[in-house]
Amino acid sequence: MLNAKTKRTPLAICAAIGAAAVIGAVAAPAASASTIPPGHIQICAQGDYHSSIQILPQPIPGVLATTGGLDMVPVAPGEPCFMTNFDTHGATVEVRIWGFRPDGTAIPMYSQFYNSAEGLGIGTQGTSSAPYYWLW
Repeated sequence: MLNAKTKRTPLAICAAIGAAAVIGAVAAPAASASTIPPGHIQICAQGDYHSSIQILPQPIPGVLATTGGLDMVPVAPGEPCFMTNFDTHGATVEVRIWGFRPDGTAIPMYSQFYNSAEGLGIGTQGTSSAPYYWLW
């Protein structure tokens, strides 16, 4: 027959493991939504067409100013990715992703919202007749 001390040992072990798991979960840093450093936007043209981003200006919260905007020069396929630092000063801005066909006509691909508290990575892939993108 088990005594009272033996019966409590498995319960105490389970409680200690549970407490350690909770402490570990609280102490672990939150996973980032992006591998790009905060305040940066990266675009990679990984398809067979040029790609670019356009950042639309937005009002900055609490002040009479805007974030400004950016029309980036297109990145050519196969060239290194382009990364830029863009501070939104607490605002959330719209980032439009564009592809360009060989004849230069624009392919509107996607609109993503961005705040410089995070980083944003954009990869355009596929062909100019079947373009697609992914974010990181």
